[in-house]
Amino acid sequence: MFYAIMLAGILQMIFGLLRLGVLVKMIPHPVMVGFCNGLGVVIGLAQFNIFKVAGTGDNNHDRRLSEIGGAFLPFTNGTDWCDATMGLWMAFHIGVTLLTYVMFPKITKAIPASLAGIIMSTVVEWAFVRQIGYETNTVADLASVAGAFPSPVWFDTRYGYKDMMPPLTLKTFGEVLPTAITAGAIGLLESLLTLQL
Repeated sequence: MFYAIMLAGILQMIFGLLRLGVLVKMIPHPVMVGFCNGLGVVIGLAQFNIFKVAGTGDNNHDRRLSEIGGAFLPFTNGTDWCDATMGLWMAFHIGVTLLTYVMFPKITKAIPASLAGIIMSTVVEWAFVRQIGYETNTVADLASVAGAFPSPVWFDTRYGYKDMMPPLTLKTFGEVLPTAITAGAIGLLESLLTLQL
């Protein structure tokens, strides 16, 4: 998989150097809108995971979005929903973030409005919500944030990945080429279709 993703990146760079992005103009506008709407639905449904109680049900941190109906996993994985109080505080945070996102560009454009919304919601959580005795889930509650800075796989001695890498031969190249083309094409289409809207 490592070789496939690296090759996909190289193919994307070649695509960009040859200025082939203009080909996206041949895709009809309704197709682009439908793609972006579908992408928005999948991303939106995935956000419901934050309204779950960490550590209950099928909580193995494997999102399985590639499975049929995987985007609906928050509704079917058996994990308990948070209580109404936490849910209301989370809705409050959503409101603070959206309000900041809309109002902040009127003050300054030096900081992106989405980043300002995240900062404002974090400040509200720690300076207000937790001070009055309530709390909402943080990233650390829902998933592990531990780890180290990644090193290239062929230098990594901690996990033995170096020994698991297949040799880079023409046979390996031929095996990973279809996956690389598919991954590169998906990445390019996603970027180009969302850029055009």
